[in-house]
Amino acid sequence: LTMESVRLSQQLQEFFHTEKIVVDAGLESVTRLLQIVAEFFCGLAVPSHWRLLDIERGERAWHFRWRSHAEQASCPHCHVVSRHLAHRYTPHTVQDLPLNGMTVYHTVIKPRYVCDQTECPVYTFVDPLAGFACPRARLSTRLKTLLIRLSLPSVIHRMPAALQSFGIVVSGDTLLRLVKAQGAIVIADNLTRCDVRVLDVDDANLRKGDPASGHSVFIDGETHRFLLVVQGTTQAIAEKVMAQWPTVEIVSRDRGSAYAAAAAAHDKTQVADQFHLVANLHEAIKDTLALTFGSDVFLPQGDGWEQSAEASTPATTERLPRWTLSPADRERRIRLARLTSRQAHKYRTTLALLEFADSDLRSATVAKRLGITRATLRRYRKEAPATLAQVETKLDAWMEAEAIPTAAAPIKTLASGARPAAESIVAPYHDTVVRLAAQGQGHRTIHAAIVSEGFHGSPNAIYQYLLKLRHEQAQAEEVPSEEEPKERPPRIGVQRIASSTIYRRILHEVAQDRAPILQARPGLAEAESAKAPEIVAGVDAPIPPSLYDDLVAALVFDTRTREVKRRPGMSPEVYAEVKNTFPVVAGLRQCLGRFMTVLDTSDETGLDAFIETYQQDPAEPIAQFASGLAKDLEAVKNCLRYPAISNGPMEGTNNKIKMTRRRGYGRTGVELLNALMALPWYYRDLDRAPGLPSEVA
Repeated sequence: LTMESVRLSQQLQEFFHTEKIVVDAGLESVTRLLQIVAEFFCGLAVPSHWRLLDIERGERAWHFRWRSHAEQASCPHCHVVSRHLAHRYTPHTVQDLPLNGMTVYHTVIKPRYVCDQTECPVYTFVDPLAGFACPRARLSTRLKTLLIRLSLPSVIHRMPAALQSFGIVVSGDTLLRLVKAQGAIVIADNLTRCDVRVLDVDDANLRKGDPASGHSVFIDGETHRFLLVVQGTTQAIAEKVMAQWPTVEIVSRDRGSAYAAAAAAHDKTQVADQFHLVANLHEAIKDTLALTFGSDVFLPQGDGWEQSAEASTPATTERLPRWTLSPADRERRIRLARLTSRQAHKYRTTLALLEFADSDLRSATVAKRLGITRATLRRYRKEAPATLAQVETKLDAWMEAEAIPTAAAPIKTLASGARPAAESIVAPYHDTVVRLAAQGQGHRTIHAAIVSEGFHGSPNAIYQYLLKLRHEQAQAEEVPSEEEPKERPPRIGVQRIASSTIYRRILHEVAQDRAPILQARPGLAEAESAKAPEIVAGVDAPIPPSLYDDLVAALVFDTRTREVKRRPGMSPEVYAEVKNTFPVVAGLRQCLGRFMTVLDTSDETGLDAFIETYQQDPAEPIAQFASGLAKDLEAVKNCLRYPAISNGPMEGTNNKIKMTRRRGYGRTGVELLNALMALPWYYRDLDRAPGLPSEVA
């Protein structure tokens, strides 16, 4: 057979004319042989009352032509079975599963029936092809099911090209329509479920940072089955959705007031999620540290600092004490260190921002008062220890230079043995050179100007002359007076500690305190022992198992000697100094430890004591957290009473929603999103119970 369009009936006719043995064997007609061929194609799975008329094989497709011999059919409007033929036939072409990578088309000649019901608005109708395809459908039912299941884990917009290589001709719009239609059936079934007892609800933004894209997500808290996602996060929307499941007894939620009010309107038992409770307390701790220290904490070092009287007042006992320098000491350090104007400006600004470090002023306000941008303020804060250390290094160099005789002191920026500026060939033109240099002119411009006055030297001579003048003038200004002491100013410095480092240290200490309580829980010790061992410093990393050859694996995987990378933290001595200097740190550690103990032991009495203690806490974020617990007290106590109920599966569902959105290049609307999230659960149940009906739109 060639790859051109060939009809099987023509070849069979030629075969009968040439091969008399086959005819004598009992094959009476071409029709009977065609039917045997049709039965041989067991993968076609067509209805038994279809009779094969012909097969045509093209270059990329198979065309099967059938005639339906159904004796009766059901009216699609009144559903009454009719046997009255109208003696008219209608062809209907349907695409089916491919064969050997070639597209399969079935063209069925369907009989038309007369509806015997006089009240039915339909007079005649055709065979609806029940079980094989929907009326007027271009795809068979099983092909639709295959396309939907392939679309769920894939990028629908990119699937048509991949499917065409397997022999399925379908457009992206058709795939979207199929998935949405089947998803609508499953979502409607989810809204009528009678087995939902625990309902988890949470909000999710389809566009990050855009509250207008907020959606409410609902799942079954026991089976973790996705139920529904709706537009909006208001109380009215949540009430309408919750009314669809009257069997719900418990609603697990975050701290959102809208979902709390909706659950209260339906008189449901509410459980506040532990994860969100701890997350809210962590945010309160971070806010307290930010209000107290800002982004960084600076510990003064050295004996040169002067403590202001304001730092010792009772109103500021829990604040960062102010450490500063007197204006005279600051300017003396700048002069002795021989700082340039730019370096001096940075040094003065750094000292000023260190004075503002203990204030409650925002970074924007501090930057405005210092006359710098917020980006510069952040950079100066980060470089503050290095800036002070650089000045101290220059002061050490000045002390070493004082011990050297003046005649032997080196001249910076000049060659050894350089003559004074007065002996330069440019000296006769001193007034013109100084005047033009004061105007901002360069040495080449000055050279062109004094050439007209009779100068015969090079521009480099003018450049060296200006260097000598500036150096001699600076030396004259930097010579200390006889009254000024020649001893070195006392050393100063700061140690910069990020607020996040203090926050992590608080979490680490609380985790150590919780370890005995958690180890007492059944099954937790085994989970801890199953953790992966830490990487040992200085050991070559083994090549992980793979299908690569050794040379390729060594190239692909990182097999270098691995060192344990530890986060830059604080030593115990520094942390003890921070706690002694800033009592708020010890208070935050105690607050977090008490609350975690309440959650670990499910102590309702301890919860009441925690709220009573911290509602009047001086730190405003901590007081707001405790007041929020008091307002939502019953839901928080239910969190202790039902430790097995959690919104953890809901967070996983939200991650799947975000992944689905990214997989669809952000073009996944709420209708398609519902389908892509609900259909995997539907087909999973279908695979576990094959007897369930499979409805395909």
